[in-house]
Amino acid sequence: MTGETALARSLAPLAVIAALVVVGAVFEPRIWVLEFIVLASTVATLWGLLPHLGMARRAGRLVACAVGTLAVLAQIALPDVRLSPYLAVGTINLLVAYVFSVGLLPGREPVILQVVRLMASGAEEGAGFARFVRRQCVLWAVFGLAGGVAGFAGLFLADQRPAIDAFVGALLATQLAWFVVSHRYANIRYGRPETWLMTLSAMSRPGIWSELRI
Repeated sequence: MTGETALARSLAPLAVIAALVVVGAVFEPRIWVLEFIVLASTVATLWGLLPHLGMARRAGRLVACAVGTLAVLAQIALPDVRLSPYLAVGTINLLVAYVFSVGLLPGREPVILQVVRLMASGAEEGAGFARFVRRQCVLWAVFGLAGGVAGFAGLFLADQRPAIDAFVGALLATQLAWFVVSHRYANIRYGRPETWLMTLSAMSRPGIWSELRI
């Protein structure tokens, strides 16, 4: 791939977002403050992440463009629609649900176990720990599905947004607490050396998504 081609591909999502901004600003200027930030981050996330989740690169980009376009059209056509923060909350949580659930299918490896092996702690993986990992994936998939449904409900249900906001806030607090507690449980129950800081560091490492088989 030439430098010019790589540059063009890296700028492509920005061009898509810019086009959506122009369309939205012409038809409905009120949406482009926090709404733009949420739309841009969602499109960019889908654009970059979907190819690492088993979707063909071109298909992933089409999905990202479609989501952005539909969000703009919904905002223009339906006055009660609010993108911020619900589009990002719904999209990211559904991606989380997919990532954790797909590894539970026959012949697939749970994503948590893949991350543990990439961390290369050297600790032996017993049958008990493997069962624990599968249960963790089920729980995180449920977390993601609940957050996804709530996020997309918040897009449209203006009267229910206070309750949805409270639910999403409580869900996020539960996820953060469980992330720490589950690591500590694995330390004590299964003698695992991984800490939540180690996992967080591994998951934020550049290129980690290309190493996972999702």
